Amino acid sequence: MAVLQAIEAVASSGATKTLVICTDSMYTINCVSVWHYKWANSGWVNSQGQQVNNQDLIRGILDRMKAYRGSIQFIHVRGHSGIHGNEQADLLAVRGANTIDLH
Repeated sequence: MAVLQAIEAVASSGATKTLVICTDSMYTINCVSVWHYKWANSGWVNSQGQQVNNQDLIRGILDRMKAYRGSIQFIHVRGHSGIHGNEQADLLAVRGANTIDLH
């Protein structure tokens, strides 16, 4: 979700420069840079014959990536290794996951 929101935020600002997304999730990076080609050709079914998990988010990210007027680069960073931005992102993710939606 954070990747999707980051792309939307930058795109809505009108930016066209390279967007660099740092993440500790190789799953996320592989989903949007490698695996999605095979999934799209297989009807979004994975190698175990199951529907791809989180495909709504993955497809949303792919759509935003195509629409973005600049380039997008993903960089893998080690999780829980003292990288300030990554540690702060983890804290926000936990806080968000623990928030009760009253709507």
